[in-house]
Amino acid sequence: GENVGVYIYRDSDNNWILIENLTGGESTISYVISSFDIENYLEGGENLKIMYEDFGSDDTQDNLYLDLCILQMNRLDNSEVLIQVSTSSDNLHWGENLGPDGTPGTYFTSSPASLENIPENRYIRYIVYFRSENEWLSGENGPKVFEVVIYARPCVGEPLLSSPENGSTIRDNTPLFQWAPAEDAVEYRILVDNDPDFSSPLYSKAEIGENRHECENALPDGTYYWKVVAVGLENERESQVWCFTLSTRLGIPTLRLPENGSYLDDNTPRFEWENAENADWYQLQISSSPDFRSPIYDNSNVAENSCEIENALPEGRWYWRVRGRDNWNNLGEWSEVREFVVDVSPPARLSLLSPSDGSFTNNSTPTFSWSGGSDANFLSYCLQVDNNDNFDDGVFYDNDNLFAGQWSTIKSYKLPQENALNLDGWWYWRVGARDRAGHVRWSEKWKLLLDRSPPSAPSNLLPENCSFENSKRPTFRWSGVEDPSGVTYRLQISTSSTFSTLVYDKAGIAGTSHTLENDLPDNVYYWRVVVRDGAGNENASETLRFTVDTL
Repeated sequence: GENVGVYIYRDSDNNWILIENLTGGESTISYVISSFDIENYLEGGENLKIMYEDFGSDDTQDNLYLDLCILQMNRLDNSEVLIQVSTSSDNLHWGENLGPDGTPGTYFTSSPASLENIPENRYIRYIVYFRSENEWLSGENGPKVFEVVIYARPCVGEPLLSSPENGSTIRDNTPLFQWAPAEDAVEYRILVDNDPDFSSPLYSKAEIGENRHECENALPDGTYYWKVVAVGLENERESQVWCFTLSTRLGIPTLRLPENGSYLDDNTPRFEWENAENADWYQLQISSSPDFRSPIYDNSNVAENSCEIENALPEGRWYWRVRGRDNWNNLGEWSEVREFVVDVSPPARLSLLSPSDGSFTNNSTPTFSWSGGSDANFLSYCLQVDNNDNFDDGVFYDNDNLFAGQWSTIKSYKLPQENALNLDGWWYWRVGARDRAGHVRWSEKWKLLLDRSPPSAPSNLLPENCSFENSKRPTFRWSGVEDPSGVTYRLQISTSSTFSTLVYDKAGIAGTSHTLENDLPDNVYYWRVVVRDGAGNENASETLRFTVDTL
């Protein structure tokens, strides 16, 4: 299947004469030299030179075709041709004449014949022996032994492929192809195809002056075959065919932090995600809109699976996403889009309403009331009640989830019975508003005195028991009572000793005497004084009787 030119040398005019071109398959060529002209062809009067010039890709001749070397006499005689081969590295020093088994005692007699036992070398010389059945052609009158010298033009060496390695998987869609330099090559040609027959190469490049080439066009993912053709001065030689798989697919990162819908009190948050398959770098985008038309942050050179931004984000709602990138700038798909809210400002401070600061109560489950501003990210109210004004070391009552999501101007909350205050004395309380980012801004603290002990009972002084009064508006007197929370008195008068019905009832008397404000009809009456302290505890005096008689 190679192109071979067959020449014969004419010594008389120092010229190689083309006999015929062989372009493939077996064929027989003839070149007739008359006996009168033979001397013009013999070099030194002995050697007949025949040369073939090979334009194929082989640097060694694998088979010897005797057809190329048959000498035919212009006579009707049978003859045969025997051939031996010798080799040389410099065309000056030749080895022994050898037959097909590599020894001098055998001859090539048929075509084709293998040269596998002949030592490899740069030059090959064919020795042709002609024999005839006619005796008169034998001896000195017969044909001489002629040497047929084959001058081999240099054949280019085979390029040995290096990378991408055979059967490998790569991610560079413009791969760098490399191979070992081929002997006597002046340039190279590369072919890349998705079919090993290279019938329609997807990529080819000729006139490559070095033993490497970077693909100029991006290849799509798939399996490819490639080979290199070494081009010499007069022939070419192909490399082996290697294959590789191009896969530029990158995994999709799984987002970790911040969690979707989270509220952050950090305006330089840390973003974290799971590693994506085949990703060498990551691109992080943060935007105020879910379509990322104008990202406020866009970093495509994140080397780890986390990133903490340096510039503070303004308060508000933000969206973020991540995708992978490899060292060849192949980009993966975007992750899901997550949102978060930056909120670094605590809610407005609340104002306490009741119980008033420093007040007294005998109610161990008091109702607390407050009012205050608003917060767009309000989550709940927080109430703390403790007998330590520092609210540390185990707060007696600590609830951070009151009225969750129910912001209003005024709120009231009654302490549950199971959390009733358990000791008389001073208690401290405060209220805070908590937002979704975890901020709590506390109100000022107020104190409340729990006093469940009644004051001492007062003693009735006037009117004395069983006395008679001639005034319809008598004056009543009693002894005073001391209490830290302060006291007031209540005067009660009834016609019944059980005070089932009252004819006079006056509360809030600050002093220890009181003159009736309206007339009492003449009758028998009972009276008593009820003392009340600042916490609401009461104690009554004994009951005395008197008679109003104005007649």
